[in-house]
Amino acid sequence: TMSQHTTVVLLLLCFVHAAVSSTTTHTHIGHLCTCTTAKVTQHGLNAGKQYCVEWDCSVKKPSCFPSTSTALSAENKPIRMDELKVGDRIKYINDQGEEGTTTVIEFLHIEPEVERNFVQISWPKGSIEISRSHLIYNAMREKFVFASDIRAGDLIQILIDGESVEEVAVTSVSKVSRKGIYAPITHSGRLVVDGVAVSSYAHFRSHNLAHKSFAPYRFWRMISGTSHTENPNGMLWYAKGLTKLAKFLGVSREHP
Repeated sequence: TMSQHTTVVLLLLCFVHAAVSSTTTHTHIGHLCTCTTAKVTQHGLNAGKQYCVEWDCSVKKPSCFPSTSTALSAENKPIRMDELKVGDRIKYINDQGEEGTTTVIEFLHIEPEVERNFVQISWPKGSIEISRSHLIYNAMREKFVFASDIRAGDLIQILIDGESVEEVAVTSVSKVSRKGIYAPITHSGRLVVDGVAVSSYAHFRSHNLAHKSFAPYRFWRMISGTSHTENPNGMLWYAKGLTKLAKFLGVSREHP
């Protein structure tokens, strides 16, 4: 209901404000940002040169997985993204590099018929297809990074037979076009997709900040007892609001 949504948004403001107050915002000049430029008009060495007036790091496209990507059930059975449901128990890899199970609580984005370009990250025995601004765990840097920041030779975490976690070297990174975009969010904020440790989140450079920002929504889902998706198609209302709020507060830019 509208009153429930209003309550969650107010909680979101409190959580994100607390996160921002303890975080230094930096200008991100990477692939996700565009720059509004102006020309120096004064006389001198810099006259006529372009400089950046404002960086725009807002979300341009949804970040997800294609319909053919698979999560791994608690019983170690692959589940296609277009068959995954709210309430499903699936595997993830925690901070200690151990496998565990978590619950799908919602989809941040669903568009079954849309064609999108994805980054295909390959290793000797497999590959994952993921949006460029979605977060994937880089074991060499010991943190989540954008999929587009992964390079050949980087180490990623994979789950073997649903039990053991290993680090493998990326052999190649390429671009593919696939149908469907799905972005499941889990209670832990993590999941295993195509055998690889990934985050539920995108666009934020900090996985932890993104997870904290969704705490009000996780709480609301818990107390509402909802067992089905609110979002049969398109982007979730909370994700839309968070995107706008993050841009307003400056937290969609790079964080330490």
